[in-house]
Amino acid sequence: QFESFLTTLLNKNLDGRSIKSTHNDRPNNWGTHAGAARVAIDRYTGDTVDLAAAANVFKGWLGDRNAYHGFEFGDLAWQYNASHPVAINPKGATKNGQNIDGVLPDDQRRGCGFQWPACKEGYTWEALQGATVQAQLLSNAGYDVWNWSDKALLRAVTWLYNVNSFPPEGDDTFIPWIINKAYNTSFRTVSPVAIGKNMSYTDLTHR
Repeated sequence: QFESFLTTLLNKNLDGRSIKSTHNDRPNNWGTHAGAARVAIDRYTGDTVDLAAAANVFKGWLGDRNAYHGFEFGDLAWQYNASHPVAINPKGATKNGQNIDGVLPDDQRRGCGFQWPACKEGYTWEALQGATVQAQLLSNAGYDVWNWSDKALLRAVTWLYNVNSFPPEGDDTFIPWIINKAYNTSFRTVSPVAIGKNMSYTDLTHR
């Protein structure tokens, strides 16, 4: 009965959207959190068919437009290639001579249009909450997500830390523990971590 309830949630109408449709068309924090819920449900219920579909959407979100490109993007100011928008800018991306490799354009644009120095927009970390949980769950299911699109998640976190000088705060602090574990990196962490919107206690589980 509980599995049936979870399956129903995937397509339940929530103000005109569903978990699945939000994952499929929103390239920002809404979509990543919906994706984390979708993947968690698929893993719990054993729905390998929808899990594969969700993995393709996530692969597209990380930058592989051949896997999936059905997202509805907002302002394209932070995109490396506005005619082929992605949720994480590709490796080596620059704009007006500035490093935008790893920028999350559809969340970064919510703080400002393209400018330098870049604004520090919290929705970028918010989107990475959902993305890192998707990656962890898909990795546990055997998908090579940490390496997709030239290690897109690593590049996203690297840009926020090293280029934008904007480490996570508050309920985003669980993220670097996951990234450090996945990539054997040493981004600054805090412990105890705050309770995230979809994961926490990574200072215990990902040491």
